[in-house]
Amino acid sequence: MKLLFKSKKVFALVLVLIVTTILAVPAASAAIPPSGRVKVTNYAYSSYVMNVYTSGTPLSGDSVTLYTPSGSQSQSWFNQKISGTSYYRMEGYYQGNIALNYNQATTKCTVYTHSGNVALDYQLTYPNGSYANLIHLVGRSRNLGTSGNSNGAQLYWYTGSATIEENWKFSLW
Repeated sequence: MKLLFKSKKVFALVLVLIVTTILAVPAASAAIPPSGRVKVTNYAYSSYVMNVYTSGTPLSGDSVTLYTPSGSQSQSWFNQKISGTSYYRMEGYYQGNIALNYNQATTKCTVYTHSGNVALDYQLTYPNGSYANLIHLVGRSRNLGTSGNSNGAQLYWYTGSATIEENWKFSLW
């Protein structure tokens, strides 16, 4: 009888430890990028940041690429929460009227005026990826990734496996 009583105590102790461990481990959730002027670095190619490919002020329709960090306005981003949803829009920090966009004809990432644009082409979440965070286009089920590792490498919206090239880090300038 004493052995059975001790077994019940051991079982209860093990059960308490298991429940405590489960409650102590945070659930996986989508990341919320920092607020403010943000640079976005590709995890695979950390010497490059997300950049609007332009020689001047970024304009609607310009391509989004990787480029060596300079802190310029074409490399500065702001994550705008979309009112009434759980989604974000990644806007140009200095040009709040443009945001990352899905070009349906080419799958390229461009910037586009979000006012009047199709929400499916710019609503984002930032789920945890294998290495860092994904930039996930909700309405199209695509992740932002890079086609290469050099200045001017085009960014595309990919379907699929969330490769290392589709993982991004967010930090303040």
